[in-house]
Amino acid sequence: EASDRLARQLAAVNRLDHIISSSLDLDEIFRAFAEESQKIIPFDRQSVALVEGDQVRVLATEIGVKTVFGAESVFSLRGGVTEAVVKSGQPLIRRDLVAEEHYPRDRQFIQAGLRSEVLVPLAIKGRALGTFNVNSCQVGAYSEKDLPILQALADQLAIAIENARLYEAERQARQVAEALRDATATLVSSL
Repeated sequence: EASDRLARQLAAVNRLDHIISSSLDLDEIFRAFAEESQKIIPFDRQSVALVEGDQVRVLATEIGVKTVFGAESVFSLRGGVTEAVVKSGQPLIRRDLVAEEHYPRDRQFIQAGLRSEVLVPLAIKGRALGTFNVNSCQVGAYSEKDLPILQALADQLAIAIENARLYEAERQARQVAEALRDATATLVSSL
């Protein structure tokens, strides 16, 4: 059974690699990523928390649960569990959210029926991008044995996020350059 599980995980990771390399749209990548990763590790809610200055933008997929945060939300980085994981650079397993409730948004997760979670840092070359998170309605749904596959997923996702961000920055720079070129041409032609 362990070898079957490993084979399924590797096959899903390979599919994820293909998905990630075929798109530069973050929302599209995340939707496909959530669908494939559900085959690897069960979750009731999966999210990516992207650090943007002192804010966190969360993209989430909720299966069977509805939190007040929905599919996309923005909140302060300060004092939250995302900040703790980003600062430590280490994954965090929370086996029982009720017993371990001490972060600002824990109450909303508990009220939605979520009971356990794992947060894994997303980083590129030592630079923190945010966290990859899975939540379950079951207490103790995740353990240390889940960390290697979750870290592998987070590493793939971090690369996809970085590629999408670089592409978007390059696209915006190209638009600015084209606008400057057009303005210069207009100015020169009017002389």
